[in-house]
Amino acid sequence: MPHTGVAWVPCCRLIAGVVAWVLIVSCASARNIRWFCNPLTTNLTSTGATMDGSFRFELGVFANGFTPTAGNTASWAANWVPAQRTLYNATNRLFTEEYTVVDNTAPFAVGAVAYVWGFGGPTGSEWILFRASTWTWPQADPLNPIALSWNASSATQVIVGSINATTPPSLMRSAAVSSSAPPPTPWPQWQGEMLVGTSQNGPNDDPDGDGVPNALEFILGTDPQLPDRGSAITTAIVEAGGQNYLQLGLPRLSDRTATVVPEVSTDLILWSSGGSVTSVIAATPSLLTVRVLSPVVAGTTRQFVRFRVVP
Repeated sequence: MPHTGVAWVPCCRLIAGVVAWVLIVSCASARNIRWFCNPLTTNLTSTGATMDGSFRFELGVFANGFTPTAGNTASWAANWVPAQRTLYNATNRLFTEEYTVVDNTAPFAVGAVAYVWGFGGPTGSEWILFRASTWTWPQADPLNPIALSWNASSATQVIVGSINATTPPSLMRSAAVSSSAPPPTPWPQWQGEMLVGTSQNGPNDDPDGDGVPNALEFILGTDPQLPDRGSAITTAIVEAGGQNYLQLGLPRLSDRTATVVPEVSTDLILWSSGGSVTSVIAATPSLLTVRVLSPVVAGTTRQFVRFRVVP
């Protein structure tokens, strides 16, 4: 028994020491990438307007050997793998974030070409994609904790948009990209970005009390915690076959993943939907145009239309 006791104590100490060493290495296996643009800079859209809070910036890589060009923007999102996303701060006129590289799982292999992709604007069709030749994915290195510093002002390769333009002077200027969708923004991600600090964070809630539920603010790109002025939905009476019909246009951000269901009512109580009551005239990534199939006749029952959004 005495011999057993003496042998057992060192063994316990050895095991404890090994476990502690493994935990330290696991926690330290990291490398940081600080990616940002300088604050209080001039950042513009293709129209010369200042970038607003609708812009998102993502750090990531393109998979499958894909190389982005200005001519293949329609394929960007399908091949893009983001590592991190951050919001553009329109007040301080910057984006800034720090990403911790904990492993090199594909497609984030050592040496992978890294990009920063910014997108926003009224329909999400204002883009900028840039990198510097030195921006390659690092190895998760516990012995080299120094953070990499990737500043937009040092970008040397700009695929769309411009960096350090002189006419007019700006750090970043996005370009208009048509018929192409940016990286998707699912409801949970938007909810975490825009509904922080409020318990009214469900699709049908309206924390700013402007009559526009969160789900509709989600696809419109409006701020759910700031009341909006007026409606972005357009209405018109169009003639077809000698009769007049109510037609509505719903602008939407092309990155928002949601189903939009038009519904029609005559009394604001019972609502109907489907191909027997409405017809989709056009459905682009940035605009849904719907026509009510019952003609508008003077002196008859009124028509009400609403859009139900299912994130």
